[in-house]
Amino acid sequence: MIKIETVPIDLIRLDLRDDINLRTYVLLKRARQLYLAFCKGLRKYGLNPKPYEDFLNLYQDIRVNGQNIPIRAQKINGKFYVEDGAHRLSIARALGMSTIKVEV
Repeated sequence: MIKIETVPIDLIRLDLRDDINLRTYVLLKRARQLYLAFCKGLRKYGLNPKPYEDFLNLYQDIRVNGQNIPIRAQKINGKFYVEDGAHRLSIARALGMSTIKVEV
């Protein structure tokens, strides 16, 4: 059963998605070159991350309009593990949000 919960960001596990920390840093420091290097590394593994400009556009959209699309995560032992929505989670962290909408 899928349900939407508003969850404290502290309950979202980051150890399995260290890239979320990097994306948050990129947003806060506007470190475009670092993000491009990160994306280049991901492409070697067949992954296709958002372009930097799309990432910043998503940041602006969430900053102005709030988080409209929940992230998707699995809840295991009271912790939430991100399946989809790493960009939205890193943006929420960069904006200092204390909670985020999660599809469980």
